[in-house]
Amino acid sequence: MEQPEDQFCAVKRPGDSPNELCYDSVMKQKTIKKTLVFAAVFALSVPVLTAQERSSDPAVYLAGGYFDVDDRRIPCYWNGGTRTPLALPAESEGGALFITVSEGEVYAAGAYRKGGDYVPCYWSGGAVIPLAIPAGFTGGYARSVTVSDGGVYVTGYCEKDGGMAVCSWNADGTLAGAAVLAEGGYTRFVTVSGGAVYAAGYYKNPDGNDVACYWKVDGTSAARTDLGDGTGNSNACSVTVSDGGVYAAGYDDGDYYRLACYWKADGTDVVKTDLGDGTATTEAFFIVLQNGKPYVAGTYNDILCYWSCGTMTLLPLPAGAENGFVDSVAVSGGGVYVAGSYTSAGATSRTACYWSGETGFDLFIAGCGSPTAVTVAE
Repeated sequence: MEQPEDQFCAVKRPGDSPNELCYDSVMKQKTIKKTLVFAAVFALSVPVLTAQERSSDPAVYLAGGYFDVDDRRIPCYWNGGTRTPLALPAESEGGALFITVSEGEVYAAGAYRKGGDYVPCYWSGGAVIPLAIPAGFTGGYARSVTVSDGGVYVTGYCEKDGGMAVCSWNADGTLAGAAVLAEGGYTRFVTVSGGAVYAAGYYKNPDGNDVACYWKVDGTSAARTDLGDGTGNSNACSVTVSDGGVYAAGYDDGDYYRLACYWKADGTDVVKTDLGDGTATTEAFFIVLQNGKPYVAGTYNDILCYWSCGTMTLLPLPAGAENGFVDSVAVSGGGVYVAGSYTSAGATSRTACYWSGETGFDLFIAGCGSPTAVTVAE
């Protein structure tokens, strides 16, 4: 799998085609190369809403970005249908990849750049805090923010030619730890659970295959657990921890089609659950658990969908929508919230949205742009 140059182009599909277009790809009027991040969804392929716009839930927050009139990528978050830009250093651009709300304050994680490589950062109280890059590395991205007992902790990763490191930072932006991933280890998703840092991705085995795995990181060391069997390519796109079990969502090559799945690792035991049936291309990008029940967002034959306990539900798009993207899922109070975006015929930008429901999903319009993360304020 080739490695993308820009995290904001690949939040859904770590490891696929480089130089993918991001956010308002229609407005930029460039040729879109074939990419499996890009889901070609036509109105006749999915349920169509009778109403194209609904009121947003004020408890739902989306993080992502949009392009301004100067063609700069601007990080932002949406809440209740209102888009709020996030601060940037002068003449910079960037995007948010994670969002959480604690005691009414919004925290987001992502990166920015002023030409060159991205600088990992997070936002708190409306201010942007740059994060230190380990010696020998050239840039990186913050992927999560944890607020606990008044302290703020940030995790993510940094890159250099031929290597990656999973990083953690203190609230003031200083580096708390950096663990280099061995054997060509590659991640695009880092999270925290119970004070421990987990990263999902893949590494290269001696046969040259990508093997899905996750790493549990402690300071400068990263303990890897293999998920794929190594006989073909596989990739873990996200990871979460529930009741001592580690769950990762992703896909493997399958016999004929790419096959969505999730793995559960409990100690040395790893159990794989296929979500696709092998008759069509399916991919899983994000997993979350509530009360032991897994919720997975992904695609079925390039149609947006989500799975709950193995049951697939297609996600509706408005009439006239041509392309859909799905990026993140959250569960709160029995409701499921899936973040994504779509483009419409003749549109000059992508429309940020989320789907909410339990069995029948409604579409909620957030505004212009593209979200990469969703959370629900309790």
